[in-house]
Amino acid sequence: MPEPLPALNEPTVIFVINRRWSPASDDAAVYAATRGDWKVGAATRDRARYALGIADNVVRGAYRIESWQPSTEDGRWRFHGTPAPELDAIGTTVHHLGPPPGAANPVRLYLDGVPSEVPGARVPKSVHVPKPAAEPKPQQPEPAPLTPRERGPVAVIAHELNREPLARINGSPLFSGGAGGGESNIRKWLLDNDLVEAIIGLPKDMFYNTGISTYIWVLTNRKENERKGRVQLIDGREMFTKLRKGLGSKRNELSPHNIETIVGLYAGFEDGEHSKIFRNEDFLYRTITVERSLKLNWQATPGRIDAVFEAKAIHKLSETDAAGLRRTLARLATFSDVERAQRDETPPIWRNRSEFQKALMDAAKAEGLALPSPLLKTVTIELGEQDDTADSCTDTKGNPEPDASLRDTENVPWDEDVDAYFTREVLPYAPDAWIDHTKTKEGAEIPFTRHFFQFVPPRPLEEIDRDLEAVMEQLRAMLAEVER
Repeated sequence: MPEPLPALNEPTVIFVINRRWSPASDDAAVYAATRGDWKVGAATRDRARYALGIADNVVRGAYRIESWQPSTEDGRWRFHGTPAPELDAIGTTVHHLGPPPGAANPVRLYLDGVPSEVPGARVPKSVHVPKPAAEPKPQQPEPAPLTPRERGPVAVIAHELNREPLARINGSPLFSGGAGGGESNIRKWLLDNDLVEAIIGLPKDMFYNTGISTYIWVLTNRKENERKGRVQLIDGREMFTKLRKGLGSKRNELSPHNIETIVGLYAGFEDGEHSKIFRNEDFLYRTITVERSLKLNWQATPGRIDAVFEAKAIHKLSETDAAGLRRTLARLATFSDVERAQRDETPPIWRNRSEFQKALMDAAKAEGLALPSPLLKTVTIELGEQDDTADSCTDTKGNPEPDASLRDTENVPWDEDVDAYFTREVLPYAPDAWIDHTKTKEGAEIPFTRHFFQFVPPRPLEEIDRDLEAVMEQLRAMLAEVER
């Protein structure tokens, strides 16, 4: 008499394989019989860790469940698993469990573990050794708030991630949203936690009345060892069969052959024309903010003076102060010193902010006008124009002030040193530039199309000329016919 199945503390599902098993069945046949196809719900797929195949109430196969896949039969599922010798279950009997409710059902659920009702029943040590406390995962930053229009695709992904072990999602939030934004933060969170196994690009015109590009995201927290730290991109955009009659925008569909090809690329996990393997880090980057010095010149020309009086701050001045300011600027337009007289600049021009503000204050004093700091700032801004030959404007600590109009950003690959990138790519073209590290942001994008782009060179000019000449000959012949 076989020994009873030992108690199991892990969630387990037992499949009755009486009709699929025979004494001649080898290990492969037992595994094929046990793995499915079965009608199992989402809760079972989420929780079950082990699967047992029993025939004649004796355990014939024991497996650790790695993942679930839908079968070709509607509503049924099959699991992918590996042998579980640690259970010490093969050859044991399940007589002591008794027929569970709904015994005719070949799927028996023990999601709280398999009990042992037999006194002294042996319990494998490997099952009862207390598990070490799991190390807490580093808390991920909350994604930035999303606008209502952006919320849809990423919300679906975030919801499906609450279901383990595998989720398949339609959506295309691959690259929209810059570093630090909501969608970029969610993509980075997925990659940081190694949850993205594959992304499959589908053909266009697959769905009724929508022309958007569609992708399948394969997400899992149970990657096989060879897939850990990797993301597979599969280009299935040209793998389709035309419908005999379109239905709205739906003109294409995946044939069984197309599906078999895509599944084969996924299972092969190799680089090729339609399949590419990347590290998670290949999709991460840092966005740095590049600042350049504020360099201005100041000149009291009629156009710049008009710009001063169009500023909102000037509108608040009394008529007396506004008239005094106009006289001040007129005086500034004729203001001169020995150096400027030698340069013969009319009206004079200043390329140093401190010198200009001193001249402005002297002109205001001569007109009996007080220039408070807000008014001085407004006049300085409105009379200034960008000038690369001018001195850099500095703050009270002598640091150069940035010119917002020249501000730019650069996306630096994750594995590259920011300073080295900046020295190589920016400084040769803007020697006065610097990085504002307080504005550096981390982001993630998956440029699917770029990775599968294949450059097609244009036709040679000689070939184009020959075609044009042939067309011209045809036109000449047609004109000759008309003239006759």
